[in-house]
Amino acid sequence: MKRAGQRQEVLAGHLGLAPTAAADHAPPVPPTPPTGHPAPASAASYERRAPFDDDIVIVSACRTPLCKARRGGLKDADVVDLAATVLQETLRRTGVEPEAVGDVCFGSVLGSSFRATKECRMATLLSGFPVAVPVHVVNRQCGSGLQAIAQVAASIRAGFYSVGIAGGVESMSAHPMPRVMHEGPLSRQVAQNRAAQDCLLTMGNVAAEGPKFVC
Repeated sequence: MKRAGQRQEVLAGHLGLAPTAAADHAPPVPPTPPTGHPAPASAASYERRAPFDDDIVIVSACRTPLCKARRGGLKDADVVDLAATVLQETLRRTGVEPEAVGDVCFGSVLGSSFRATKECRMATLLSGFPVAVPVHVVNRQCGSGLQAIAQVAASIRAGFYSVGIAGGVESMSAHPMPRVMHEGPLSRQVAQNRAAQDCLLTMGNVAAEGPKFVC
């Protein structure tokens, strides 16, 4: 409750509703536990906190239409074109200069990570981003887009940059599920380990079967 009250005061200060500076309410930075020593019984005293109280905010959100795989209106659309369309609209809505973006992070599951990274890089260049703006791709299965948002927010909070773009890109038409299953023989260790074999299940099957599967 104390921290919630502090955040309300900070927000009020941003809106001009409170005369006190945000820095006056910043909690003290706790000491770092000494290296090589076990963690204390209560880790609360060593909780990591940002050196500033500014909130990380999402100023714009947009996406392409959601269509049926292999039958919808975008079944023949290239992944690069889909991503570029969203990036261009994001720049138009926000008015952010492309060179002001510190990083672009996409979540992508299907296809190889090498190909997905190249596709997203092409999309930024087609959208007017300079080559100096970095791009990377994360894969956390169905949570990949959410992971991209969390990663950009964490990077801003850490002070790596002040403006970032996060999103997700996928084409079930270009990369249907049967093609993304494991190809080739399994290693001997995996063949003898049921938990490791279960990693080959799709997320839909995992949800249907229950928490006994690990993916």
